[in-house]
Amino acid sequence: MTERLSGQPFGVYIHWPFCESLCPYCDFNTYCVDNTDHNRWCEAYLRQLDHAASEIVNTPCTSVYFGGGTPSLMAPLTIEKILAKIDSQWSFASEPEITLEANPTSVEQIKFKQFKDCGVNRLSLGMQALDDKDLNVLGRRHTVNEALQSYETADRVFDNISLDFMFGRQYQTLEEWEDELVQIIALNPNHLSIYQLTIEPDTPFGKRLSAGKLPGLPKDDTLADMFQLTMETCASKGFIQYEISNYAKSGFEGRHNMVYWDYFNFLGIGPGAHGRINVKNKLYRTNTIRQPKQWLDNVLDLGTGENLRKCVDQKEQGAEYLLTALRLNKGMNLARFENMSGAKLNKQRVSELVKDGWIEILDGHIVVSNNGRMVLNQIITQLFP
Repeated sequence: MTERLSGQPFGVYIHWPFCESLCPYCDFNTYCVDNTDHNRWCEAYLRQLDHAASEIVNTPCTSVYFGGGTPSLMAPLTIEKILAKIDSQWSFASEPEITLEANPTSVEQIKFKQFKDCGVNRLSLGMQALDDKDLNVLGRRHTVNEALQSYETADRVFDNISLDFMFGRQYQTLEEWEDELVQIIALNPNHLSIYQLTIEPDTPFGKRLSAGKLPGLPKDDTLADMFQLTMETCASKGFIQYEISNYAKSGFEGRHNMVYWDYFNFLGIGPGAHGRINVKNKLYRTNTIRQPKQWLDNVLDLGTGENLRKCVDQKEQGAEYLLTALRLNKGMNLARFENMSGAKLNKQRVSELVKDGWIEILDGHIVVSNNGRMVLNQIITQLFP
């Protein structure tokens, strides 16, 4: 049974596929090009939005997220026109969250005020580390000093800033991460996204690891200690962990990402973007052509760059909701799961997981314990094989 849309969050994700350079750990759909025809790209985004609006109706937009790639390389006028189109087609809900990802370089910080004037009200800065050596190994084009300067500039422009960092870097010790966390917290942003460095198979890092040429990665026990330390340190300084890798001051939780994790609908636009949309009371999973030129040509010729649309049945909806909602500190609403999936969880398995301290049942929600977060994938498999 597909849920009704009235009053529910609805987000729009805009994927900008271009970067100035490619980071060796990144497995996103990104490309380096010498130059970009910003007018053609702007026209393609607007046409794709028009096409989507012909199917998705009566759904005020609560959030927009410009991701990538490096969307701060977009022309500010393109962002302004995209936001105007979204507003004209669906209208914005009261106080929408409009996020733009940016790299903390001196080149990009010059545009921060322009982005704010275009309607962006939340900036996500990819700082990643406070160590110049590690930044170089990670393929980042900024230094620590440049990142701090960019944050200082952004802080004068935006009231809502998120900073991205990663732990589990090569040769990083628990003590070094503890010292870095102190520095991170001292920056005092509204929001922190703190991820473990994950080595994906088809990335340069993944290929090096397969060839035995990526030494110094922390062991699993050290990674678990780093994660535990991150949770405890952030909590002690007033940053609420609301999702496994995300921490925020009260009221500054990332609303757009909550659309994903709370299993509401979002439109994905741009090369390789994914979406989850409701059309005529049926839920569909969508994705788009990955190759930028092909996506661009298809949209300008046919009005859409979508290349897959799959109807999501009740069982799949339940499985996907469980998969995302258990990442949240508030957990998964059992009644909503049963209504969505048309099924109930195995009571014996639930009881065993509660008894072993991996999950709790609180106010009608299944909530994963701190220890359970270390083995979340196994818990999900136990609950929904």
